Amino acid sequence: MRRTVGLSAVLFAGLIMAACVPPGTPVEPVDTTLPYTNNAEKKIELHVVVDSAQWVAMGQDETVLRNELYAVFSRVNEMFASITSTTIDVNVTDVTVFNVDPYGLTRYPDALDSEVNVADLLTDFTTWKNAQGLGDFAMLYSALDFEGSVLAYAQVAGSSSIVQATSDDDYHNALTVAHSLGHNLGMQHDSAGNACPASGYVMAAVMSGVPPSGFSSCSQSSYDSYLSTNRAFLDNIPTRDFFTEHRAINYVGDN
Repeated sequence: MRRTVGLSAVLFAGLIMAACVPPGTPVEPVDTTLPYTNNAEKKIELHVVVDSAQWVAMGQDETVLRNELYAVFSRVNEMFASITSTTIDVNVTDVTVFNVDPYGLTRYPDALDSEVNVADLLTDFTTWKNAQGLGDFAMLYSALDFEGSVLAYAQVAGSSSIVQATSDDDYHNALTVAHSLGHNLGMQHDSAGNACPASGYVMAAVMSGVPPSGFSSCSQSSYDSYLSTNRAFLDNIPTRDFFTEHRAINYVGDN
C-alpha cells in the first residue's frame, strides 16, 4: 500500500529530504572532457527506473505508472522554472520497470516495512546503470523504505540518484525528485556552508513549514558553477520523449 501524506502546513516534518554523497566520492565516472557552451536552454535527459516494490505498490498497472510519472515530472519542471540563469527542461527519455530487481542481493527485500541502506542501494544502482549505458542521468523511483527517514540519496554533480516516492500526493513525490536532481546538478543543501535559509526552498535538508516551490539563490549559484565546468551534454537536444511519444516501457524480468 502506498503511504498517504496529505497536504498540510507541515510537509516532510522531521524527515531528511535527501542525504548527499560528498563531491569527489568515486561512486560513478563523470565525463569532464566536454567543452561548455552557455546556451539559454538546458536539457536533462533522464532515464527513470521503477523498482519492483514500486511496481507492486502501483498494482502493476501501466496506466497508473504513466499518469503518476507525467504528473510528477510536470511539477518538477515547474520547480526548475524558478532558476532564471537558464531554462531547464527535465526530459524523461525512457522508463524501465523492474519486475525482478537485477542486483542479485538479498538486502533489498520486497516488504515495504523493511529499511534498506541507501548508500549500498545507490552504489548498486549506479553500477547497474553504468553497465546498461542509460545515458546522461538515471533515477531509481522506489517504494522501498529507506533507512533513517531519508527520502532520497544522490551524489553531488553525479548522474544517478535514488528516491523514495511513496506518497499518494504528486507534489510530495515531485519535491523529492526535484531535490535529488538538484544534487546531481551540483547543488548542496541550503544553509550547508552557504548563506541561504535552512527552510523554504527545494534544497532544504529537512522539509517543514511552507511548501517550497522553487530553488534558492544559493542553489542557482551552485548550478551555474556546475555548468561552468564541463557539462556541455546538457546542451544536447533529446532524441526522444517518453510522454509525448508514448514510448513503450522497458521491463526487466517477466512481465
